[in-house]
Amino acid sequence: MIDHREFPSDSRHVLYVGGYTAEHLSLYMSEAPPWVPEEYRNFFSRYYGFEINGLEIATPDPALDRKNELNHYIDLFYSTFDEVDAIFPIGYIDADSWIVYAKLDDGSIGCDRYNASDRAWYGGAPYTSLESFVRSIA
Repeated sequence: MIDHREFPSDSRHVLYVGGYTAEHLSLYMSEAPPWVPEEYRNFFSRYYGFEINGLEIATPDPALDRKNELNHYIDLFYSTFDEVDAIFPIGYIDADSWIVYAKLDDGSIGCDRYNASDRAWYGGAPYTSLESFVRSIA
């Protein structure tokens, strides 16, 4: 489980403590496929989001002129790339680079930075959990 107290307390490692109610998550995360690990929903029950070394995940909440930041990025990803059944975007980096959960060929779920045009993971293979991914970028 991700714990903000285990990260440096500086401007490069920010976890927004608090979290959303179960009702809010049910409403705003309705587009998350059932195969996305529960750890993802659990993260948002304790935190509003994170910014670590310039990377952040989309929040299941209104942001700027969007009714739901997470769903905005989901729609953007799926309108551009065809990996709808195997990839769930949780953050946008730039151009074709995203933070995603993915169903892997062996049936497991991975989480990491992903170049959707090249269909390639940064570093070769994804991490087995959101927690492992977050620790890797810290």
